[in-house]
Amino acid sequence: MISTMKKTIKHLKDAITGEFNAINKYKKYAEVAEQESLPNIARIFRALVEGENVHLNNHKRALKLNNIDFEPEIEEIQIGTTMENLKESLKGETYEFEDMYPGFIKNMKSELNNEDAQVAELSFEWAKEVEMTHAETLQAAIDQLNSGKDFSVAKIWVCRVCGNLVIDEKPTDVCPVCKHDVVFYKEVE
Repeated sequence: MISTMKKTIKHLKDAITGEFNAINKYKKYAEVAEQESLPNIARIFRALVEGENVHLNNHKRALKLNNIDFEPEIEEIQIGTTMENLKESLKGETYEFEDMYPGFIKNMKSELNNEDAQVAELSFEWAKEVEMTHAETLQAAIDQLNSGKDFSVAKIWVCRVCGNLVIDEKPTDVCPVCKHDVVFYKEVE
């Protein structure tokens, strides 16, 4: 099975590494935002940690279907001001939804007759869609910080199935990305 799933396995390992390092980076960025008296932006970074953790676990489950355990390589984290961290995060999230995940999905199409590859594709599709909501949230935070304000947000919700972020109003029906019931949304403190 592994020889027929080479692309999928490689892409899962790359995605796991990317999500793992994003989690570590966003944790540090949240600390910087707290130090700069930007508690809502810190909360956004904590919400991103939760969303990326969902992606990481989904990708790991897809890889485990192939009986593969994998430990990602830890990358060095460059920390700047909150504005610099927001811009760097936006750049990373945009790359993921515009290039990385679409490229993975396109590149593994020949393997999609395998059910395990289909699980990986679903994990990639969800992550791609969610990274777009992450980027939109980061852009909104950048815009507000440019005007000298912390991000104005009452509540932040994260879907524990796909990692989608919803600002202020908890969805009332189903998650717009994974279509799971809203009981899977968790508020980020």
